[in-house]
Amino acid sequence: MTRTRSRGCWWSSRREFTQVFADPCRMTATEVLQAHPSARAIRAAGVDTIAAILRATAPRNYGRETAQRLVDLAHQSVSSGLANV
Repeated sequence: MTRTRSRGCWWSSRREFTQVFADPCRMTATEVLQAHPSARAIRAAGVDTIAAILRATAPRNYGRETAQRLVDLAHQSVSSGLANV
C-alpha cells in the first residue's frame, strides 16, 4: 500500500467520505483527499473544484451532485466543530 493510499484510508474515517464513497480508500476518494486533505479544505475548494477532480477520476460514477454532497457534508463538519483541521 502506498503512502498516499494509507493516508487516504486514514482520512476515510471522516464522515464526509463514508457517506459519499462506497469505498473511501479507492482512487477517486484518495484523489480528492490528496488535493484537499481536510473538511475545511474541501469546503474552501468548493463544488466546481471537487467536481472537476471527481470527473477526472471517475466520470461515469461521480460528478457535480456528488461534489455538492461532499462540500455540504464538509461544511456541516466545519460548522459543527467536528473538523479540527
